[in-house]
Amino acid sequence: MHSVDSRYAWGRLAASVALSAFGAVGMWGVVVIFPNLQAEFATTRAEVSFSYTTTMLGFGAGSILLGRLIDTKGAFVTMLLSTVLIAGGYAGASLAPSLTVFALLQAELGVGSGAAFIPLVADVSHWFAKRRALAMAICAC
Repeated sequence: MHSVDSRYAWGRLAASVALSAFGAVGMWGVVVIFPNLQAEFATTRAEVSFSYTTTMLGFGAGSILLGRLIDTKGAFVTMLLSTVLIAGGYAGASLAPSLTVFALLQAELGVGSGAAFIPLVADVSHWFAKRRALAMAICAC
């Protein structure tokens, strides 16, 4: 069994930082392609911005739902589900026939990204006693 404040805890923190870095791209990636979305769907910037709104709503829901999952099933199972949701969201979004479908798929991507941030910070907090604040700050960054 692994103990609190051990080498394992620091390794788990490093893994959480890496997962957060890759998972968080789902939250911000859509903003980068706003001009392309406007051209693709012949819409305004305001209409395209709705896809970011759905991403953040999904992120909020994912943080809560997958946060509970990480507490019950553990980080590994939760991160596998997160990976499937993010990959599915990206794949589906690339094939979306309309902006509405794209926005719904962004919500799915947001749910997956939600697991890659808040639940991981909470999980890291269980592995540290002496340097808990430092570990959580590193993970949140």
